[in-house]
Amino acid sequence: MLHPTPPPASGGRPRWIRTPQVLAQAAVGLRAGGVLAVDSESDSLHHFPEKVCLVQLATPQGDVYLLDPLVVGDLEPLGALLADRAVVKVLHGAAYDVACLKRDFAVAFASIFDTMLAAQFLGMPEVGLAALLRRLLGVATGESRQKDDWATRPLSAEQEQYAAEDVRHLIALREHLLLALKACGRDGWVAEECRALEALPPSERVFRADDCFTIKGARSLDRRGLAVLRELFIAREASAHASGRPPFKVVGNDTLLRLAVRRPMTPEE
Repeated sequence: MLHPTPPPASGGRPRWIRTPQVLAQAAVGLRAGGVLAVDSESDSLHHFPEKVCLVQLATPQGDVYLLDPLVVGDLEPLGALLADRAVVKVLHGAAYDVACLKRDFAVAFASIFDTMLAAQFLGMPEVGLAALLRRLLGVATGESRQKDDWATRPLSAEQEQYAAEDVRHLIALREHLLLALKACGRDGWVAEECRALEALPPSERVFRADDCFTIKGARSLDRRGLAVLRELFIAREASAHASGRPPFKVVGNDTLLRLAVRRPMTPEE
């Protein structure tokens, strides 16, 4: 009977990749393992339009690399790795990362294994990464930093640690999940769904002015109020692009709705 290897020890310092030369050198070793853990961090809560600010990569031994796409100009070695069908890419909740990486870097994906998808096919009650690591590997994760501004530099030691631990155990987690999937004959199902993930289109944000009518409470407005709401919605989008701030940080939906109801006529109002 096969037994999965134990998870790598936590706490090892990640290695930074900040130049194309270092990326090219690292890619050689990353390919040699035949399996690669991948994650990314974006800045959608702080900047507009959003962008990928960090790519985390980990080997089967738990060695972690932090790739800074904000300073590395040529990501071709990364693209070659992601597209290499001989190298399994292990991600958790892959859809968002795949779509964003395709959007920003025009990469292609092959041989994805999504640990969240695998856990769903196994009917696990909790499929978040922290819950799976705790349940299957006995690994405790730290405080979530998903709301951090990942475009800031330098990253704090806490951010580096969080980013590293997000990928360090993914390959060991895959081994546990894959054994369970094979035991119940569902590994083929997951493989089929992961192939669909590989074909996801790049992330694209399409602004539609009429989406303002889906704001909670919009149906209570009269026709004039709806027209005001739509114009405010358009103005907020323009301001978001001009300022580089997410629309919700320019003006919240609740405020848009109140303005459409009150229709102030002066700046003071």
